[in-house]
Amino acid sequence: MPKKKEEYAIKSTAKKASASASQKTKSDYTKLTDYIQDVYLKANFEKEEIPWAYLSSQISSFVKQYGINYKDILHILQYMVQIEGINFTDKDSLGLVPYYIDKTNGYISKYKEVNKAVKEFNYNEKTIAIIPNKQQVRYKKKNETFDWGDKIWL
Repeated sequence: MPKKKEEYAIKSTAKKASASASQKTKSDYTKLTDYIQDVYLKANFEKEEIPWAYLSSQISSFVKQYGINYKDILHILQYMVQIEGINFTDKDSLGLVPYYIDKTNGYISKYKEVNKAVKEFNYNEKTIAIIPNKQQVRYKKKNETFDWGDKIWL
């Protein structure tokens, strides 16, 4: 009997782990579709005009062919739009995602390196007061004249 309880405990733990993984995948997928929708809406498309069937088939083919997940696709699309300035609302532009995998990974790794360097940078913030000597203070000359230019007041 104890063996069955242990097996049940292992199975229920595995189910919980897979359920949490599927929820994470769903949330990543939701983030991806929300981003795609935002891009299309900013390009003056109506919600009904977004080709969801085409987009979802493209996304699923990227996942199967290239072994990338929804979060990776989201980062690639963000790189394409925000860094490269590519508008993927054209029908064939989403097909460029595989070509930007390496560029996006390189950009993300450089971004992480820079953030790490900024966090590790040790700077000492010291305030140094510079007080001029009385000899260094210069006063305006008394003989300076003001140039009125071409303005005449009557």
